[in-house]
Amino acid sequence: MNTPKLLAALAVACSLVAAACSDDPASTNNNTTSTVNVITGVELGGPATANIGKGHLYDVETDSGWAMNFYSSKRKQIDFIYNHAAPNDDSASVCSPDYDPLSETNNYFGYITKALQADANNTEFRKLSGFTAAQFDALKDSAVVTSTFNGAGVSSQVANHLKVGDVVAFRTQSGTIGLFKVTDFFGSSSPLAITISVMTKK
Repeated sequence: MNTPKLLAALAVACSLVAAACSDDPASTNNNTTSTVNVITGVELGGPATANIGKGHLYDVETDSGWAMNFYSSKRKQIDFIYNHAAPNDDSASVCSPDYDPLSETNNYFGYITKALQADANNTEFRKLSGFTAAQFDALKDSAVVTSTFNGAGVSSQVANHLKVGDVVAFRTQSGTIGLFKVTDFFGSSSPLAITISVMTKK
């Protein structure tokens, strides 16, 4: 047996193993593990376009949606209500299921009453200023999602005057914190439908 050659081969093998197990950043996978869930292409219609996408009652937790006539049975599950009252971006809004003005308008055909709102879900919205769509797309860390919501100021039950590229932070009744980004409005007549991307912690 050629001992010197065997020892040399073992030395090479050991060096390769050491390199593979090294903590040197240059030898690790540079892909950052994402700690957020992102749902893209969420389409929501207004009261008269409930057949578009998921309707206009939206549940973040299950990525489910319904038409307004389901408000009574789904009010403890809904997180967003979408409305677009006229064919321009400024009228687009999302609001909490217990947003009081909803029970005082004819836009919702009487499906929402103060009695039903009394135990409906509450969602807080914080429309972000200076937070871009590109930042949303690059975000992979759920801690940043939480800190963005916490640092965004006073909550409201409604986020209105939505435009393409807007990013809104939210917290649901169950405590889920997330962001959504407006990606598109579509349709040929009022009310327009909306497409959003929704980000929450895994």
